[in-house]
Amino acid sequence: MNKGYSLIEAVIAVSILAIVISTSLTIILTATETEESNQDFLIGNMLAIEGIERVKNIYYTNALKFGEENMEACSFVHTHLTDDVEECGDPEKQIGDDSYLLEPVQVGNFLNWKLTNFTGESITIDGLLNPSYQLYTKPEDADLSTTNMINMYFPLGEPADEYTPTEFHREIIISGTDTDNINIVSVVGWLREDGNVRTITNELNLPKSL
Repeated sequence: MNKGYSLIEAVIAVSILAIVISTSLTIILTATETEESNQDFLIGNMLAIEGIERVKNIYYTNALKFGEENMEACSFVHTHLTDDVEECGDPEKQIGDDSYLLEPVQVGNFLNWKLTNFTGESITIDGLLNPSYQLYTKPEDADLSTTNMINMYFPLGEPADEYTPTEFHREIIISGTDTDNINIVSVVGWLREDGNVRTITNELNLPKSL
């Protein structure tokens, strides 16, 4: 009888142990996935906010460069293309309603940002991320070395082998440039562990004149 009970007890003990191990592994895997998901969300949210801040930087740089009295014409021109108020009306210098990439541009020893026109392509196409909007990182000793570039995200540049791809994509959407209030939308997307695309949007309106 004792041997019988010992065998039954051993089977029960092994079964319980198997359940405990299985449950523990499930909890660990779920926690790991949740941690990765939370980390992706934090980075994605930071990049969406950063997109808005970069565009605001272009806007306020133009206010300083051209003067508040000229913001009606000069608020949304490509900062890096002109210093002349008279050129603010040039269509090639203006930032119009469209989708854009944010790219770094070196101005002397300073890092500035420019919007690169992308002719209306969306960050997602048929539910998939548009690779044209993918973000990359660069080593600290790459181009633009006068600025600390580590942990910063960029569209792909040249030479391509200096860039490391990330899972994140970012689109800047500008609209209302022919109205009194300009709408800026920063959309960041990435592919989740379950294969679905996750996007975060940050939005801001800026007056055409101060």
